[in-house]
Formats: sequence, structure tokens, C-alpha cells
Amino acid sequence: MALTVKALILASTRYSKLRPSDIARLNNIKLINPHVTAQQKYFQKMFQHYHGGFQSRMNQIEAFQILGISGKDILNLTPEMLKARHRKMMIQNHPDRGGSPYIAMKINTAKDLLQKTFMFKK
Repeated sequence: MALTVKALILASTRYSKLRPSDIARLNNIKLINPHVTAQQKYFQKMFQHYHGGFQSRMNQIEAFQILGISGKDILNLTPEMLKARHRKMMIQNHPDRGGSPYIAMKINTAKDLLQKTFMFKK
């Protein structure tokens, strides 16, 4: 009898310390927070058309975007301008200055890809 009373006291003290979320988890009940759900719906709606990230293989459009070359700059692109844009982006994103090595690699890949395009071939 003493063991049963002691077990009852221990169980009731542990139960009193449980939060409602802990009780739900112990009973395999999934709680849905309406605020989180609304936030998730908001982000899904905001980013449903944005696919983000990089292509598996870089194309010219992505290379232009990475180097910040747009519209009329594309028509007037020279090797010197490409070099200047590459330098500007590398200064902003160099790994030695806190930038991402992955982004620096993408910047270098963009420059290499554009140098090999028809615009600079003689």
C-alpha cells in the first residue's frame, strides 16, 4: 500500500508540472497553432511563384542576373565591363570578407560563362 501511495504522489507531482502541449504529445494529439498556420499560409501565398535558388547548370540569363547586368547593359557589354562587374560583385561577396564561398563560386562561374559566349568570340 505504501508503494502505491508513493507512486501516486510522484505521478501527480509530475502531472502537475506538465504543460498542455506535453499532455497532447503524450496522448499522440497533434496541436495546431492557428497563428503558425496563418503565417505558413501567408508565406506559401507570397512565395508560390518564386522558385528561388540556382539552376542545375548556369545559363546566360542567370549569369547576367548574378553579375547585375540588365537590359541595355547586355547590348553594350564589353570584356572590360564584364571584368568591372565581376570585380564589384567579388568585392561585395568575397569569402575573406564574410561572403559566401558558394556565392563567390557562382560569380566566377557567371563570368567564365559569359566570357565564352558568342559576344566575346572573335
